[in-house]
Amino acid sequence: MARFAVASKALRGPFKKLIAKLELTLRKPTIKKLGPLGRKVAWHYRSKDEATALRAAREEARTVVAGKPRPLPTATSAAVERTTGRVVGIGHARDVVEVPDSLASKLPAESVEEWSTTNCGEVSAASRAIEAGSRLDDLVIMTVRTRSGDVYPPCENCKKWQP
Repeated sequence: MARFAVASKALRGPFKKLIAKLELTLRKPTIKKLGPLGRKVAWHYRSKDEATALRAAREEARTVVAGKPRPLPTATSAAVERTTGRVVGIGHARDVVEVPDSLASKLPAESVEEWSTTNCGEVSAASRAIEAGSRLDDLVIMTVRTRSGDVYPPCENCKKWQP
């Protein structure tokens, strides 16, 4: 017994270093078919991701207002990836971005609103997130009014493609 205790004490340092090297970042669970418990879990993560996206959009809106560019964008959007919970894209209304093919195929052919389908902050944030390597189905996008920070509901164009 004494030999084992001495050996275990001697191995603590190297073992801790080995474990530190093997440490992984686990992804949040993504459940495809949801039962009652799955819906509860998915709602919890979705609401957490929505809160993260809303916080990021409001922070960006405050930054834009403090910088005072003229004219101010109407809307500021943030995209959070559901699998990691990280903000992966920020966009503003009237941003000129290259829309990836995976998103362009889901946008309406003709705009339902007065503006073009690519004019929205949601499209800008999603485009930047897809360019960063995210999938459109894994994104949670929240938008706020830039001046006030109030939640800005998606327009009719964005309601058609947002997951």
